[in-house]
Amino acid sequence: MRRKVLPLILVAAVAVLVMTGLLGAFDALSDNFRPPGPGNGIWTAAEISAEGAVNEPVLLFTVEGAAHTSYLRAMATTCYNPMTGVWRLDSARPHQQYDGGTASQWVREPPEDFQFVMVDDITVSGLSTSGYHHRPAPVMTSLYPESVAWPESLVHFPEEDVFLSQEILAGSYSFTTFHYSFAEIVLKQAQAAGDPIYLDLPGGISHRTTALAWNITGGLQSPYEKARALERYLDQNYLYDPDYTRAPLGREPNDWFLFEEKRGVCANFNSAFVVLCRAVGIPARLVSGYSIIPQMQAQEVYADQAHAWSEIALEGLGWITIDATGSRRPFPLMPTRTTITGMSGGETFQKGDTLVIEGIVEVPLTHPDPSVPTELPLPNMDVGIHLGSQIMLGAGSLAAQGTTGPDGTFRIECQVPVHLSAGPNQVVAQAFSTEVYLSSWSNQVFKVASDTSIEITLPDEMEPGEGTEITVALREEPDYLGPGEGPYDRVKVWNPVPGKEVHVYINEKPAGTLRTDSTGKCTIMADFELGSHTVRAEFKGTEHHFASNQEIPITLAPPASFSWAFCYIVLGLAAALLMYVLYSLRPGNPGRRPSPFFPLVLTGLSVALYLVYREQAYHWLWVALVPAAAWFLWRLVFLVRLRWQGGLFHHASPGPGHADDPRPLEEEIEKAGEALPPHLHKTARRGRLAIDFPQIGEAFPDVWGTGEELRIVCYAQNGETRTGGAMEFYLDGELRDRAGVDEGKGAFSLIINGKGEYVVGGRLEKAKGERVIRIVDYREEIVGVFNSLLQRFQATGTPMPDEATPRELEARLLETLWSDRHSRRSGDGETSGGTEDAGALLDLIITCFEEALYSLHPITRAHYEKMFLAQKALFSEEGA
Repeated sequence: MRRKVLPLILVAAVAVLVMTGLLGAFDALSDNFRPPGPGNGIWTAAEISAEGAVNEPVLLFTVEGAAHTSYLRAMATTCYNPMTGVWRLDSARPHQQYDGGTASQWVREPPEDFQFVMVDDITVSGLSTSGYHHRPAPVMTSLYPESVAWPESLVHFPEEDVFLSQEILAGSYSFTTFHYSFAEIVLKQAQAAGDPIYLDLPGGISHRTTALAWNITGGLQSPYEKARALERYLDQNYLYDPDYTRAPLGREPNDWFLFEEKRGVCANFNSAFVVLCRAVGIPARLVSGYSIIPQMQAQEVYADQAHAWSEIALEGLGWITIDATGSRRPFPLMPTRTTITGMSGGETFQKGDTLVIEGIVEVPLTHPDPSVPTELPLPNMDVGIHLGSQIMLGAGSLAAQGTTGPDGTFRIECQVPVHLSAGPNQVVAQAFSTEVYLSSWSNQVFKVASDTSIEITLPDEMEPGEGTEITVALREEPDYLGPGEGPYDRVKVWNPVPGKEVHVYINEKPAGTLRTDSTGKCTIMADFELGSHTVRAEFKGTEHHFASNQEIPITLAPPASFSWAFCYIVLGLAAALLMYVLYSLRPGNPGRRPSPFFPLVLTGLSVALYLVYREQAYHWLWVALVPAAAWFLWRLVFLVRLRWQGGLFHHASPGPGHADDPRPLEEEIEKAGEALPPHLHKTARRGRLAIDFPQIGEAFPDVWGTGEELRIVCYAQNGETRTGGAMEFYLDGELRDRAGVDEGKGAFSLIINGKGEYVVGGRLEKAKGERVIRIVDYREEIVGVFNSLLQRFQATGTPMPDEATPRELEARLLETLWSDRHSRRSGDGETSGGTEDAGALLDLIITCFEEALYSLHPITRAHYEKMFLAQKALFSEEGA
């Protein structure tokens, strides 16, 4: 049996290593070009989706000097993956560092037989780094750039004329580009040329796609004529429609567009065009960037101008631009002008007030006759109102929406949101783009004023004649959390007001003028004598915050009589002695017991406390209960120690001759060391210490809850079993405790209240060790585990609507699991009977998520472990 199993194990191991290497190489290649470009539209750095996308009309930058330029070029791709529908630039293509000078080889060596050349000196300004989150990122130029004036070095792919930058320029840059014009006869006589990589078609392209390309170009000889025939076919038989349906999961996007949907946007048209060209031997590539209006004067470029087009390679002529989207693409759009003409109620508003914005939307006109109007009002244009201190159009800032009337004017009402910060804010009126008109907007500043509240906090115990700390908190009117109208929505969150002056009065006399810190708080010290007092705090208001004040009374009572305090002390001591006697005389308890000297110590402590505090009445009860409370806690610690040594749910195992003899600490450390994961022993280096958390099982990551006691065991990995010395324990480099060493091991416990990652370290003479523990709120962690589950399914293409309820998401996930299982096992003759198990796991996961998100009772580690194991079991069940 072993002879059969061992070869299988070796084959499986080799396969895993090969797949790991391939995946690692793919990830390394993918990480070279992952940053999203501005607008996050149809292209992201070195990738272009064959499915396309529709962007929001967000202003990106301004272009000037593009008299003959129709496209701002960002990326040219070489390879296509039919499984993902993504075109990408191969990072292994020849590239070099560019620091200036002539960039394009077609500028150094102009193409043959061109009629004339047009040169544009283009300036791109108003750039922002907000849309770039990774590097490198593309630098927009045009086909055949002569030079690029960029302050840093660029990565230049000369064959593709693509520039990538590690640093995104916040400002402006310029470049010079050449545009060659060729006669039609020259284009028709040219032969195909270029790198063979631009003829590559992966195996996932359907046979009917290649057959369609040959049918369209049958009888034609010239590559240019074939390309134009393919362009005309796409224009005449397919519809440009932004509301198209994307390819279903598992369908090759180009095949879906050509034979099923027959609707799409620029990326659909041009991706299909490049595939059809390559099928008939025409070198072609998909290009992305922005479509602009050829004009000298400055023009604004918006995210919804993101565009994809095609380029084919001809011998001696270089790359020829062909936009296969055809005449049905609504570019260029006509510019519009939006103007806010009025805003009701002045310039200052309170949260919740109604704001009325008036304005007009027009089309700017140019005409040599001065009598002709320069603006044309636009009726029936959708206009949105955005409010906020920093507004990103299309990013959830829409507060209201309306439509222009017959004269192009609009009047839209909206409420000032409660989440706006007090102070200057902006109102932006945006005319949304249509199939004919570009988007435009106008902004105006308005001010928001907020109500405030003051809260005075005093210590629970105040002593006459001693300094008392008074804390004053200043906050503005609350925000509200909760998107719906359920019982747990509309939770008030008061915002702190920092940097404001607060006046404090004691008994109506000024005590000081304070300034609030970053948390909206300030403190002052004051002395109070016996009797009644008042403390008042006043905020006199500012331009953006209304005034507020609070006054609270304080009464310090005279001391209690000696007789009552003495009586309570006697009662406390009597209770302590009674507990001692009952425990000591209990049958069957002749062994270890508390020292009889302990009640005498409590008596002396009680008398001393009374002599110190006898003049303050509010201490008498506390002093009287000290002996009983101390005795009870002492006994509780004693019993818990016994219970701990015997196990969490079992009594301690008594030693010989002792009924209550607990196991020594060394046995506890030994037990924790036996439970250590074996991989720690295998990978440890000599001369170093290992850190272990015995309470965390091997199946779980190093995660622990806030406010819970964490047991830490440190031991020598080199087999050293010395006894004696002191083991030092550190938290984030700070010494927290020392413990004795027994057989090379030491242990201690701590409680961490703050969330985050902490480094737990141990030191025994020159040997050291460290391990990272992440402290979390279990309620938040369960929600995070659930979100990671959704992200893993989204990565497989499963749509997860934001508005779906948890049970709706459960149904969608279960449907996906069933279809995945069926598609994987149907070929082997197996059934999808395990889907019921997956359904039970999903139900458990959703139940844990709902309990963490909606319940009010505490969420413990048991809830977290149940959620974690359920998710792990689910993906183990599905082989993910």
